[in-house]
Amino acid sequence: APYDIEHRILVNGELLWVRERAEINFSNDGSPLQGIGTIQNITERKLAADQLAEERQRLNDFLDGKHAGTWQWNLLTGEALFNDRWAEIFGYKLSELSPFTSSTWERFVHPDDLLKSNELLTKHFAGETDYYQCEVRMRHKNGHWVWIADSGRVTRRSANGRPLLMSGMHLDISKRKEAEERLRHSETLFRNIAENTADWLWVCDLNGKHLYSNKAGAEILGYSQEQLLSMDILH
Repeated sequence: APYDIEHRILVNGELLWVRERAEINFSNDGSPLQGIGTIQNITERKLAADQLAEERQRLNDFLDGKHAGTWQWNLLTGEALFNDRWAEIFGYKLSELSPFTSSTWERFVHPDDLLKSNELLTKHFAGETDYYQCEVRMRHKNGHWVWIADSGRVTRRSANGRPLLMSGMHLDISKRKEAEERLRHSETLFRNIAENTADWLWVCDLNGKHLYSNKAGAEILGYSQEQLLSMDILH
């Protein structure tokens, strides 16, 4: 059998990676007669492979820290790959969703968000955007909706620019969406109270600039709300 091994050697104080290959000829009794081989310097290839492995590890550490779901989509075959976290975000084990295709995730996306997502994907496929980014709702196994920040990009295209492979990730942003909804509710409640009271309610910054003034203030002072907002109370 051919002799083929990769190992390190020390040359002039420098450690190099080499690939050593050889063909050994043996006599009838099994004794080695001669060997013909080559030694190839593969240090650059090894360093590149190590660097790639480190970058992948950093990426995996980042995704683990973000609790991100990852996906990869073959646009020619429709096949898709997902990690365990991708399924966990909306309550499933990855094995429950097999076999995987691009339609696997479409089954769980809110219809309105699916339309928006497809529009953004079409623009990205056409090269109109550098990245695909969309916020979508996915149906959790327990029945409620989970908000997902879905992002990705085409990583491989054909010679004529046709998209071949796309990769991306999912992040659960449900808590952020809930906080935004609570804030909107609080703002609406404040405005409803402020606009329906007979007292003048106003908000100014530290420089005296009006940030808000209700209708009562305008009626009391005889100005419009727009005029009040343009006034500086310190000058």
